[in-house]
Amino acid sequence: MNYLTPEQRQEQKAVAWAEIRDSKRLGQVLYAKSVGIITLKDKEVLQLDYHGITGYLAKDKISNYTYRGLQHLLGKEFEFVVENYENEDKELFVANRTKALEITKKKFWANVEKDQKFNAFIDGNDGYRLFLNVEGVEVILNKAEVSHSFVTEDLRLLFEIGELLPVQIIDFEKPTEEKPNGSLIVSTKALLKDPWETVEDDYQVNGTYIATVHNFHDQHGIFFTLPSGLIARSNFPSFGKPSMFQKGMEHNVRIRSIDLKNRKMSVVVIIPRNKTGMNSTKGRALQ
Repeated sequence: MNYLTPEQRQEQKAVAWAEIRDSKRLGQVLYAKSVGIITLKDKEVLQLDYHGITGYLAKDKISNYTYRGLQHLLGKEFEFVVENYENEDKELFVANRTKALEITKKKFWANVEKDQKFNAFIDGNDGYRLFLNVEGVEVILNKAEVSHSFVTEDLRLLFEIGELLPVQIIDFEKPTEEKPNGSLIVSTKALLKDPWETVEDDYQVNGTYIATVHNFHDQHGIFFTLPSGLIARSNFPSFGKPSMFQKGMEHNVRIRSIDLKNRKMSVVVIIPRNKTGMNSTKGRALQ
């Protein structure tokens, strides 16, 4: 932690106040961290800290997205413009993020290019889709664009509202009179190495490999993570204890099939007989 002298702290606040005044007068976009949640005039409000100066960001001024609550947004950084401020003795200002996003959106559409990379702000998450904000542009990211592998989990277990998610622009159409909002397609998996590109070099059908239990689904079976990061599916075991298939546990699996066209792989779990209570040490496949 950097400790400032009283003189340095005073100088920092003087600079911050100059930026706050410019933000209100010129629409300059500033950034501050949310440090608290309070209620003002019966409205839920985020409390911001801008270089030691307190700002208030009302729930309805955060974005066009309707948040159920603000707990997930605590501790996150927000862009904003200053809507109003008290005299410097009170050291208070009122922030508006919605206006700031309109400014960043105009800059984004003026300079957007395919394959550009951005950190998208996660506004919402319904388990199957992520509702993102990319420089002021609202985008929906489907589960299929999260990973090259089949994602079995509820996305609410993997991503948090207010988190920044790296994305790459796949395609876009700039706003026009007919389509004033334009369109934007982004992907997270485009930034990740695709393990399917080398799957035939990495694995053989009937080959046996060490894999980790990724997830257990009541309808679809057990999903394993292979060394390259690929997710492979196995049917439910016909014997063996359920406690043997907890998330993170390692097992030997034999590859039963590799479907390149549909990017799917199925495996069979190999468990030594002594682990299932049998006397022989030979392995037995779980279909």
